[in-house]
Amino acid sequence: MGSVLSSIGIGSATVDTVLDSETLHPGESVDLHVEVEGGSAPQEVERIYFLLETRYLSDEGGYETTTIEQAVATQSFTIEPDEYREFPASLTLPRVTPLTRGNVSVWLKTGLDIDWAKDPQDKDTLEVVPTEKMGAVLDAVERIGFAFSESDCKQASVYSDAPFVQEFEFEPTDSRWRRRTDELEVIFAPLADELEMRVEVDRKESTYTDLTGGDERNEWVTVTHADSRRLRDDLRSRINALF
Repeated sequence: MGSVLSSIGIGSATVDTVLDSETLHPGESVDLHVEVEGGSAPQEVERIYFLLETRYLSDEGGYETTTIEQAVATQSFTIEPDEYREFPASLTLPRVTPLTRGNVSVWLKTGLDIDWAKDPQDKDTLEVVPTEKMGAVLDAVERIGFAFSESDCKQASVYSDAPFVQEFEFEPTDSRWRRRTDELEVIFAPLADELEMRVEVDRKESTYTDLTGGDERNEWVTVTHADSRRLRDDLRSRINALF
């Protein structure tokens, strides 16, 4: 009876993943170990697998879950009743992994692939923080007179290997910007050794924008350093040129 019950998920093996750190940045690797505990009957585990997931706002208006990265930790093995086994592994966050800021969440699912059984899973929420260059950019934007307002992942087929891009929205706090723009938007496109980003301003409506039909202007910028002062001067100049 025990093997029958375990085949439908009752008394089945369980899995738990422990990460050395749950605070990571895109491109970073983390060591972890997977703890597997046997259930009420022997079970053949085909593999242990990982799914790094997030969600994005689709063009239809709802949120969709997507897998950023997937990996396999082990080959098949048998877990005996009440047996405890531990497996070391590591995971690298792809550079397109979004930052968990605003309305963005990232989580790691660990699963046991067991024939004819409910798939036991473990879910760990991650905190994804900016890389040095990303952090310098976000800091520079705020220091020149903008305040972070929102961030979300939105469906896109460009700028990224993922089916989405992450948008960071800022509101002007300095009177010089408030007179000319409603919002500043930043999108990162991480490369191997450099960071590309798109800066977009939503210009306030005026006779000029009404005539041209264009109130949004953007420019791509390559970030080659993390010098906050130089970034502030460069961003201020580039944003001014968009008006």
